[in-house]
Amino acid sequence: MTTDRNFKFDLFIIIFLFIGAFSASYIGSNQISNETIVDGKNVWFQADTGRVYSNMTNSWSNHYRTSVHPLYSLVTNPIIFILKKIGLEEEKAVKLFISTITSLWLVLFY
Repeated sequence: MTTDRNFKFDLFIIIFLFIGAFSASYIGSNQISNETIVDGKNVWFQADTGRVYSNMTNSWSNHYRTSVHPLYSLVTNPIIFILKKIGLEEEKAVKLFISTITSLWLVLFY
């Protein structure tokens, strides 16, 4: 009897965490201009955001970092391609994808 009650409470927490993380990530990503991300000018401690964005959105981009993360482009590029085909803008598709992955990570850590 108590396990069913604990499950419902855990499910509530999971949904709350997912919605909270998704909202925070999406709202936070909207605070940064797309030009800043694509140009990669000192964003996130000199991370290569321009290359990552390009790998997610363009299958013909320079994938020179596949020796470090070999599956990244193979996984993310088709998902962004499908999101663009259903009518989302490129920028919005990337932001939704990253927000969803952020939320899933938080839920899995819970």
